[in-house]
Amino acid sequence: MTSLPQEDDMGQVSDWFEERPINKTSRQKLARMTGDRVLFAGVDWAKFPEGTQAGSKVRMLDYACGPGFLSKIFGPYVSSIHAVDASAAMIEKYKNNMNEFGLACEKVAVMVGNLLSDPPEPSLLASEEYQHFDFITVGSALHHFPSAENAVRLLGERLKPGGVLLIQDLYSHVSSEAVQESGQAKHPQQKEGDIKALMEKAGLVDFKFEVLQENLEIELLSEEVCQIQCFIARAARPLS
Repeated sequence: MTSLPQEDDMGQVSDWFEERPINKTSRQKLARMTGDRVLFAGVDWAKFPEGTQAGSKVRMLDYACGPGFLSKIFGPYVSSIHAVDASAAMIEKYKNNMNEFGLACEKVAVMVGNLLSDPPEPSLLASEEYQHFDFITVGSALHHFPSAENAVRLLGERLKPGGVLLIQDLYSHVSSEAVQESGQAKHPQQKEGDIKALMEKAGLVDFKFEVLQENLEIELLSEEVCQIQCFIARAARPLS
């Protein structure tokens, strides 16, 4: 039996999670489903999926970036990435994956930090360099933040007019065993109306939401296997 990592060691937890065969398969499925929806974001990309060079300069902020799941998906279509995570272990993993993002390494800036604290930490996160983004992503992290409302508001403020905030997160979560034994329905964890309300309260417009219909199996540290669905949502800062 594989030894379990300490829950407070984010590097070990991430390594364990990513190495489990069930989780690898689900991560690949989620990457495919998200990657198939690049145009869903509604961003005027620097380069479009068919290879067309649009000539636009697209600055991306990948917040709570983890090992770079969303940077790998959207990196080929942007001009630069700023990646921020509160975990130093996650930033090290992100750095190790930078050659997979479709950008020259000098176009990717990484930092251990917290944009949601008051004031942001470190202080560089309050500078102009971390403002006026064309595209901000948050992957599988919104439900971990102390206040989702506060997070959406603060990230929305860092968009330039017309910039897009994209959230990918958990939609439903139920034990596979419970499904098999009792037929228990999956209960939404974050409903479309809730996410829409967060975006609108932050002053964002042109909201879109989609549940990724393919179910994913995830093995947890408890060694329980759960069945989940994920969603993606986007909204934009008004042009004026």
